[in-house]
Amino acid sequence: MRGAAASSGTAAAASCTKHPHAKIRRADGAIVHRMGDLGWLDSQGRLWMCGRKNHRVETEQGPLFTIPIERIFDTHPGLSRTALVGTGPRGSQRPLLLVEQSGLGGDLGFDALCSQLRELGSRHEPSRSIDEFVLYPGSFPVDVRHNAKINREELTIWAQGRRS
Repeated sequence: MRGAAASSGTAAAASCTKHPHAKIRRADGAIVHRMGDLGWLDSQGRLWMCGRKNHRVETEQGPLFTIPIERIFDTHPGLSRTALVGTGPRGSQRPLLLVEQSGLGGDLGFDALCSQLRELGSRHEPSRSIDEFVLYPGSFPVDVRHNAKINREELTIWAQGRRS
């Protein structure tokens, strides 16, 4: 079962705990900070991250989570990275995988790349429903505070413009 990840302790930044919606009190009285991420604990107590709560794609068949799906497609040698976004209203969004090509794909055309990505995705439960791919021109926009975090809000707007 997936749920919201939370943290506590002296390492939590003061700015993170200022927001009332980000704090919750556990039954033992401890204050914990909601990180905005989703994940699940396995039988050994390890946390497996699924991505940001507001980045999940809400389809009619259920939610799709960014990290598990993107990590599958990111293994393709012809890609630098991928970004899962949803277009349309929450609850009936259509998933779309945006791709950055790495240049290692050689002369592989985009149709052939999409065929390979569909086959790759079909081998894994989280990614079986992903069948629409769009080549993003250039590099993905990133969050100015965290250069590695993809700015999915900007990508979603771009993708919706392509679908309309």
